Amino acid sequence: MKRKLLAAWLVLLLTGSAALSQVQIQGTLPAVGLVQKNQLWNLVLVNGTAQDMNGVVELTLRDRSTGLELLTAVTNSFLLKKGANTVNVNSFSPVQYNYTGMQPDNTLNGLLPAGSYSACYSYVYFQSENSETLSQECFSFDIEALSPPMLIYPTDSSELDQAPAQFTWTPPAPAALFPVLQYDYFLVEVREGQRAAEAVQENLPIYHTANWSNNMLAYSAAMPSLEKGKWYAWQVVARDGRQYAGKSETWVFSIRENAPAGTDSSRISYSMLAGDGQSAPYLHLATNQLYLKHVSRTGNYEGQIQIRDAQGKIVQQEKQSIVYGDNYLRIKLKAGITGGQVYTIELITPAGKKHKALFTLTAQN
Repeated sequence: MKRKLLAAWLVLLLTGSAALSQVQIQGTLPAVGLVQKNQLWNLVLVNGTAQDMNGVVELTLRDRSTGLELLTAVTNSFLLKKGANTVNVNSFSPVQYNYTGMQPDNTLNGLLPAGSYSACYSYVYFQSENSETLSQECFSFDIEALSPPMLIYPTDSSELDQAPAQFTWTPPAPAALFPVLQYDYFLVEVREGQRAAEAVQENLPIYHTANWSNNMLAYSAAMPSLEKGKWYAWQVVARDGRQYAGKSETWVFSIRENAPAGTDSSRISYSMLAGDGQSAPYLHLATNQLYLKHVSRTGNYEGQIQIRDAQGKIVQQEKQSIVYGDNYLRIKLKAGITGGQVYTIELITPAGKKHKALFTLTAQN
């Protein structure tokens, strides 16, 4: 009797060991790239045993840099057939998620935030009323922005007639990767013989701000003044909360010592019109002239300029010819636009896209 029990125990032990060694989990995530939440379930499960098995897949997602657990998940019970099984989120539905260290996201197609991750999977099979973990595998992957912040204005190596009223840049893309997107902004003087990147790294900033939430910074008269004849370098660093999300190039500009008379675009401070999803610049005008810049990537077209008051009423409207590339727009405000109110100016394309800015006339027109 004892021999029979011992033999049965050995058979079960060998069968379990064989199952443990013959069930494999293979990941298909890219080592670096964009990852949607549903892609976490793109797996190849290899059942090397001689029978189909019923079980679940468990997932633990961690921040690889800190070890913090971000979420856990468990699939619905499914049949793992003999051989190789290519599976995805539809094979397991419904999947139950428990968010332990990241913001809940109820969409399957939502992008995971930028960062370094470790995804650990377990296959747990059920037999009668018992369950056993047959396989465990971990995979590492990184999610990075497709492009870092890109500076817009002041343009690189530009010589301005006056100090810029604002600094503008584009967010890192795609913006959906960064739920808590903020910027560190640096403005430094470039000393003789220095390169722009060296100046930002080595020199004490003339102005610096951290945790800035907009991709536009208004440089007011209350900030440190910029001297004519000197060169300045500026750069922005994007962060998702405390997580680094990329940095821009370093651009330089200067202010002319003796600016000649005229209205050449290189000597006037033009404000960039904001597109969809961008923060519109807010301008304070001392005269009835608006100087705006728009970059067209769709070729030449005839657009509409509309100016609306705070109630949304159109107070000025005119046609505007746009060419491919840089457009420097000079808009003369009509007499009906009065001081002390906030107005919105929009450039409307034939396709209906709007590029806008806000402004207030500080003196009576």
